[in-house]
Amino acid sequence: MENPKVFISYSWHPEKNKIWVQRLAERLIQDGVNVKLDVWDLKHGHDKYVFMEQMVKDPDIKKVLVICNEDYARKADDRTGGVGTESTIMSSDIYSLAEQTKFIPILVEKKNGEPCLPTFLKSRMYIDMSSNDIYELGYDQLLRDIYEKPLLRKPALGKMPSYLEADEPVLLSTAQEQRMLKEKVAESTNLQTWIAKYCDKLIESLDQFKVTFRGGKTGDLIEMIEKSIASMQVVNNDFITFVETVASNSECNGKQFVDFFEKLLQYYEDKDIELASSTDSWHLCNDNYRFFNYELFLSFAAIMLKYERFDIIKEVVDTDYCILSNRLGRQIKALNFAEFQKHNYTLDYYKGNNGYSPSSQVANLMRNYGGDKFNTWVEVDILLYYLSLIYGKPRDRMSMWYPTLSIYNRAFEILPKIASMRYFEKAKVMFDVGDKDSFKTLLVRTKDELQRDAYHRIPNLKEGLSYDKVCSLR
Repeated sequence: MENPKVFISYSWHPEKNKIWVQRLAERLIQDGVNVKLDVWDLKHGHDKYVFMEQMVKDPDIKKVLVICNEDYARKADDRTGGVGTESTIMSSDIYSLAEQTKFIPILVEKKNGEPCLPTFLKSRMYIDMSSNDIYELGYDQLLRDIYEKPLLRKPALGKMPSYLEADEPVLLSTAQEQRMLKEKVAESTNLQTWIAKYCDKLIESLDQFKVTFRGGKTGDLIEMIEKSIASMQVVNNDFITFVETVASNSECNGKQFVDFFEKLLQYYEDKDIELASSTDSWHLCNDNYRFFNYELFLSFAAIMLKYERFDIIKEVVDTDYCILSNRLGRQIKALNFAEFQKHNYTLDYYKGNNGYSPSSQVANLMRNYGGDKFNTWVEVDILLYYLSLIYGKPRDRMSMWYPTLSIYNRAFEILPKIASMRYFEKAKVMFDVGDKDSFKTLLVRTKDELQRDAYHRIPNLKEGLSYDKVCSLR
């Protein structure tokens, strides 16, 4: 950036004000600002009033600094002296011609606690440099204004939220909690309470997405499910923002998310939303929730992996979610995290022409919604499959996470950075091991008996988790 040019308008009285202005000008020059000041630039023989008018109206002068003390305010209001001339010129420009940001009032004096400002500047935002305590703060603000480098910048303009395209509006009850949560993260106070409040509100918001199908054409059901999935994107996007907000905070822990996922599964139980996959219409009506769960859990795991919160991932995959079953007389049933990934018959069977096809409709739809996050979801999907082998019940397919997105996988290694000793030391908690040897033993001991096909690109456990490369790099 070129050295910005500024003009300083001020009063010569009292003498200390003149000295204060000169010192300010000298410092600005040291900081690359080309200062035009009468004591330097007004020569013998010059018309001082023409000089003043040129300085104020010169298009090369980017800023006019108006140094406001009691004497300046009085002379400007009375239109006397050089100050009166300058203020007359400036007031005309302020109210008509010039940009609002060209003239910067700088307050250097207060009287009875009130700022000494001329009338034509009283409604303007000023920089307060009236005491030693706030001088440096004011100077930094002034320098930023001159160079147009504000401390707080307006965020880049984003895109219209996709949920606005939905036929019916989706109103989220989590908005208040989302705002408060960001404040609490910034303050580092009561974070756990607000995380819990947000999670409870999110679960409550799911009532509005219930699909009721009372018979008819299969195509009608497919359309209803797809519309509901589209509407639920606003909830998932809101959840992504929430997890991004809290993930790196030390007060955020696995127990909070275990509680959330358990409450979510209990919600489905209490609302008679059956997550088990089948082709009867009672089950098919819940395929929107199955899609939502899958996307939600993938989003969560991807963000935790991004922030290297391996401790949290370990806790949510290595736990029994204890649900009171209404159908079992309020008996406890234990579910694992694979409950969040269930086959979607509406999309992958009926929309796939009553049969299985290599082109998963679920995967295609998730790719559309995932955008630049999708490739990460694909790899996280396979990682969750590995973790379900490690922490699930042996030979129990119900506890196995099936990586549907793997038809889009292009990676041979799912966690390649584990080759780094430094990365392994952080990631090992996710596998509940203490060192490289115990990790390799775990991979050998864990059975990976999934029948692969030609479409789903799922590396075997040892290959995908870099058995031969782990800790090979310092």
